[in-house]
Amino acid sequence: MQHRKMDRSKSLKVFLLMMYLAFISYFGFISKIAGRTQLHKNKLNLIPFNTVLQYFSFSDMSDLLNFVINIFGNLIVFMPVGMFIPVFFGNRIWSSRISYVLIIGFLFSLGVESTQLIMSVGVFDVDDLLLNTVGALIGWYLYRHIWKVGNNC
Repeated sequence: MQHRKMDRSKSLKVFLLMMYLAFISYFGFISKIAGRTQLHKNKLNLIPFNTVLQYFSFSDMSDLLNFVINIFGNLIVFMPVGMFIPVFFGNRIWSSRISYVLIIGFLFSLGVESTQLIMSVGVFDVDDLLLNTVGALIGWYLYRHIWKVGNNC
């Protein structure tokens, strides 16, 4: 009975991971809704906070909406990365240390941004790299300090 429950739990975790990776693949590399066209072919931003600061120089509401979508979209979309680390690796020392979560979040984000550059979709943006990494850290924090505490009650 216990073994069957563990198999279902593991299957659910793997299913959720696969769904998340499909989501990232679609919106990161394919979706025109997310601006994934060849309009920005091989475009790079390697200056930290350049894109974020550009939003403050615009004045109309569409730029404000783009700003909100860019900032919060990158944070929210990468939160599951931080949540999956303790879910899949339990209490292993490197899944509980923030420095390791930072490295894993950064490397995953670097992989996504590099793939966008190679595939000539979207923009390789260091601001996205930073925001995505922070999103992974937020997800890890929420899982470790809120979700897990709520489920222990």
